[in-house]
Amino acid sequence: MRSLLLVACALCCAPLLAQKGEIHTDRPAPRLLPLPKQDDCFFFLIYGDRTSGVPAGLKVLKQAVQDTNLLGPDLVMTVGDLVQGYNQPAQWLEQMREFKAIMKRLDMPWFPVAGNHDVYTRDEKRRITNGNAAHYEKHFGPLWYWFAHKRCAFVVLYSDEGEAGSGLAGFKEPKYQRMSKEQLTWLEGALAANKQAEHVFLFLHHPRWRKGGYGDDWDRVHQKLVAAGNVSAVFAGHIHQMVYGGKRDGIEYFALAATGANLADHLPERAGFLHHFNLVTVRKSGIQVSTIPVGTVLDPKQLTEQVNADVRALDTALNAARAKPLAVGDGGAVDGLYTVEFENPTTRPIELTLIPDGPDPRWSFRPDHQHSTIPPHESRKITFSVTRPASDFDAWFAAPRLRVQCDYLADGLRISMREKTPGLALTPPKLTAGASPGFVQLGKRGHLETDTAGLALRGACTVETFVLGRELTGARALIACRAFGLRLIDGKPEFHVTLRGLPRGRARRVAGTQTPLSPRDWHHLAGVFDGQTARLFVDGRLVATARAQGELAGPGPKLWIGAGPVRRGLGEFGGVALDELRISASARYAGETFELPNRLHGAKDDANTRTLLHFNRKFGPWVANAAARGTGTPRCVGALEIARERIQR
Repeated sequence: MRSLLLVACALCCAPLLAQKGEIHTDRPAPRLLPLPKQDDCFFFLIYGDRTSGVPAGLKVLKQAVQDTNLLGPDLVMTVGDLVQGYNQPAQWLEQMREFKAIMKRLDMPWFPVAGNHDVYTRDEKRRITNGNAAHYEKHFGPLWYWFAHKRCAFVVLYSDEGEAGSGLAGFKEPKYQRMSKEQLTWLEGALAANKQAEHVFLFLHHPRWRKGGYGDDWDRVHQKLVAAGNVSAVFAGHIHQMVYGGKRDGIEYFALAATGANLADHLPERAGFLHHFNLVTVRKSGIQVSTIPVGTVLDPKQLTEQVNADVRALDTALNAARAKPLAVGDGGAVDGLYTVEFENPTTRPIELTLIPDGPDPRWSFRPDHQHSTIPPHESRKITFSVTRPASDFDAWFAAPRLRVQCDYLADGLRISMREKTPGLALTPPKLTAGASPGFVQLGKRGHLETDTAGLALRGACTVETFVLGRELTGARALIACRAFGLRLIDGKPEFHVTLRGLPRGRARRVAGTQTPLSPRDWHHLAGVFDGQTARLFVDGRLVATARAQGELAGPGPKLWIGAGPVRRGLGEFGGVALDELRISASARYAGETFELPNRLHGAKDDANTRTLLHFNRKFGPWVANAAARGTGTPRCVGALEIARERIQR
């Protein structure tokens, strides 16, 4: 019966064995796909120090355990400093139980290394001894040991034996840093017992190869490792920073930072000051060591459809935070309360941090930042006291921004949203245009925007401006809202209107010309809608018409100058100069031609004017609107400047 089963198994496995090392397909060129290595490999993790940190370090350790279980290594090593130590047995035992309770959650075996915090205590004269070593061996394991795993040997050393004969210990003086004859003899035997191992890995707490306060005793240890011929790497901790000690005689030296221990948090994580664990991939041909910061391993099972929907909804809600504009007085003076309301549309709590920020130091906020936790489907109002002294609208005047940092809190998962930096909503004082002529120069990423509440356009409108384009390639929006727009396509002017009540594909009407504007010259463009036709005039001459019977659609929330609304935000940035921009609630021009307005003397305000911009003075982020009625004061966004030109009269 047994022989029959063996034959059956061989027959079942035969096709699989025959397929080994091949790409199977009915398509051509299978050899273009290289197969992975067929050799056995495995990986293990190494934790850094846990102690000398705040109690929050235990939370880091818990997170590391969660990350490790997701990765599923064969085993986990430590490099010591498991408990805070330097104490008496009762407190030491409490800390030991706390540490082991967390490590017990690992799905794989873990192996300790003794560090100074694990074994040090103080005698009656307050001198340091390794008096807790016996407790360590009773509750954690031997001070030095080795074990084999998959043709490799793992050797753990003890680097806190102290001074022979005195019983004193320490890690800052060479006299305490010599390996005892007893341990050195044991190490020689361990290396001899593993001569056939493909790799030998050494673990200890103190990176004695760095010398200095460690003295030079490691040199004789290193020579024994070299003589063994199969020691691949040595790992240590203690210094709370990642340092690669290089490759010496074929042996690599690695010092780990922390897995919960205190860190020099004023120094950058990318330079090795971080909570992490090392991942070591082992093949017969060699090893590969990499570092994974704690908390960066994601469980794909946590990223459900609900989490995905929540995050999308939260991003939209953060962009739509509501705030009552803060009034700005004469000279830029501000003294008031700024309240912003955030909504949490998700099924989980969110944590907010709000930090006012900006280039103008004369703004003052109290408090200087705020935190808030918002439960699911609730909202919170957050208020700052804001002041700014009057200093006129000088070149340094700039509206502050609010840095909005938000974390979405799912079960066992914290998702940090991308930081938002909305500008504070401000209401400017009544601004008076300057007397000197000027124009606005729009940068590649500069435009103006204002509200459309006062446009009140339905049956007729005129949109006009002078434009100067030194380079007119591509699409460049000049004036736009959802109801109408003037733009240039490769220098060719176009006027469009969107009519109310029609399907999307039929609602838009376009009047455009195939004749481009000449560069380096000012041109007057006018788009006129009278309820029946859309007309485009260039320099006072009719160049295009389009049938457009009906009323204008709603203008939407914003009027853009130098940009236009697109599906996912602003697009078609200007890169041109504009002057004398006027929007009217009437069809100002008819027939084939009309007399051009005087750009240098400025257009006049009248009952039909809804927006009138002379572009001859900026007030901080604003440009004065000379219209007595209609839209609000346009606000500059991005690169935009008021330019002057010498006028010959």
